[in-house]
Amino acid sequence: MDTYIPRMLEHSVKKLMKFFPVTAIIGARQCGKSSIAKNICNMYNDYLYLDLEDENDLNKITGNIRAKQFLSENMDKLIVIDEVQLRPELFPTLRVLADQIANTRDKNFDIYHPARFLILGSASPMLLRQSGETLAGRITYVRLTTLLVTEIPDCDLKKYFIRGSFPVSYLASSDESSFVWRKSYMSAFLHRDLEKWGDLAEGTMERLWHMLVTVNGQETNHERALSSLKIPFKEAQNYFDTLKSLFLIDSIPQFTKNPFASICKTPKTYITDHGLIANEFEIKSFDDLRRPTNAVTYGTMWEQIVLNHLRAWYPRPNGENIFFYRDKDGNEIDFILTKNRMPFAIECKISSNACMSSGTYAAMEKLGIPEEHAFIVTPFQSSEKSNTITLPELHAKLEEILNAPIE
Repeated sequence: MDTYIPRMLEHSVKKLMKFFPVTAIIGARQCGKSSIAKNICNMYNDYLYLDLEDENDLNKITGNIRAKQFLSENMDKLIVIDEVQLRPELFPTLRVLADQIANTRDKNFDIYHPARFLILGSASPMLLRQSGETLAGRITYVRLTTLLVTEIPDCDLKKYFIRGSFPVSYLASSDESSFVWRKSYMSAFLHRDLEKWGDLAEGTMERLWHMLVTVNGQETNHERALSSLKIPFKEAQNYFDTLKSLFLIDSIPQFTKNPFASICKTPKTYITDHGLIANEFEIKSFDDLRRPTNAVTYGTMWEQIVLNHLRAWYPRPNGENIFFYRDKDGNEIDFILTKNRMPFAIECKISSNACMSSGTYAAMEKLGIPEEHAFIVTPFQSSEKSNTITLPELHAKLEEILNAPIE
């Protein structure tokens, strides 16, 4: 697929590369990391692109001595290392070379050395063998989510719902081709990719995945949910952590400003791509999704889409900033976003004529969230007068409030 969709993250990556000798783009496999990197390469006079899934490229840096010599010989170029998690022992070598780059800074503290390292990984920093220990102060991590509605020109939201947000899947030549690609994607993950991350039983992980799809968007007590898999809880928790570290699932905690009012401490768990959910339930068209029997699935898929956009718009470099809320009286809010010390209440509704419930207002009052910080976000805007907004409008409203001058 040659079509390149410019990504919101690309501008941030270019800025960070001026300051950090090593910039890491992390995210799920096939989310578009390589496309961004190759587009950035076009800005440089010379670059070296190493794909560690290519045996020829892998052999060039096999062994610490060979890796240091080869990379040192190319320090006049931008050096891109794709799928870096396949060579975690490379990080000490990168540390030595990164220091050479970092020591050439101008008066603005920007690097002027010709070389940069742009590394791509399909795993969280924790799984990259604690690379932060060897590259502390030299590396910055940015997470790329899958495609956003706000990134796709003239986005067909009905197609987006069914095909999901992986670029290859959304841009496929037909719904059937997209369906087959997603099926192949999960099959490869469950039957091949997991081998790289330790002793994870294939059959158990497959059963866990199916279970997580069925509870998408629900509060998930890991210990209770995993008891049916008949494996020790600590081992099962490792499975959860692996899926999260590989960006296949996401979870948000309960907002606990007033812990005495909270009755639920379990997180909500989401599959990170709604197209994978559509596959699991054999939903192949938007009309199928809108059937009454799929109402719950439709609603939780929309929540996942909104969550993915919030993650991309407002990443969490210093901790969690997206929560859900429910108190002992059943008052609840789908998502609470905290940014610049301001809380925002975001309700996800599939009906464009939805209204804020009395329970949501009660929760907002209890948490001190003003009405102007509360939004109902829906997939499609209604032609009738309504207090609902679409995803692009939500982003614009949030930015307007966050960037407003302080009086």
